[in-house]
Amino acid sequence: MKRLRGGNRNLKHEIRIRGVLFDFDGTLTRPGALDFPAIKRKIQCPAGMAILEYLDGLPSSGRAACLKILEAMEEEAARSAVPNTGAEPCLLSLKKDGIPFGILTRNSLSSVRIALERFEWIRLEDFKAVLTRDDSLPKPHPEGVFQGAVRMGVEPSELMVVGDFRFDVLAGKAANAVAVLLSNGGGPVMEPGDPEPDHKVDNLLQILEILGITSP
Repeated sequence: MKRLRGGNRNLKHEIRIRGVLFDFDGTLTRPGALDFPAIKRKIQCPAGMAILEYLDGLPSSGRAACLKILEAMEEEAARSAVPNTGAEPCLLSLKKDGIPFGILTRNSLSSVRIALERFEWIRLEDFKAVLTRDDSLPKPHPEGVFQGAVRMGVEPSELMVVGDFRFDVLAGKAANAVAVLLSNGGGPVMEPGDPEPDHKVDNLLQILEILGITSP
């Protein structure tokens, strides 16, 4: 159990972080493997619309065909995915310190399994909770954060949600969790009117600094 150090003035003092819930693609894996514009072109999803929300509005026959394309492209990308900078040392440090961690992703479980095979020291079984689009309403809805908290045995307010996109921040803030935005050195992803993340980091090893854990 770690007390949150430093941080944003909007955070409650002395928040106890007892679990960390990570986005997967672009967070635990290096960004760029999954080509979202190519997927959208393939399934004729408008450029400004999120893929899962687009699929949800299609008739059942069209949705099934597009979902099959999406799953195939996710799995193809997963075969070339690599761990993000600092991902495995971060997870190993959390494991050593006794802080449970999980995954909350809009991807399929199959693609997560395939990508994790490319990790050297971390396996699916190391995660206390793994929630995909088949387990809860997708981010930015907070349902997955609530489910993750239950599976990890913590309160939502004791959970840190880490991701590289605005949906991760929106889901975390809506669940009253501590929301951390991973920039990966890229540009802004939040939109006007979005809540501010509680922390912004450039790489996953900075998560350990926030939690007061010594980096490996």
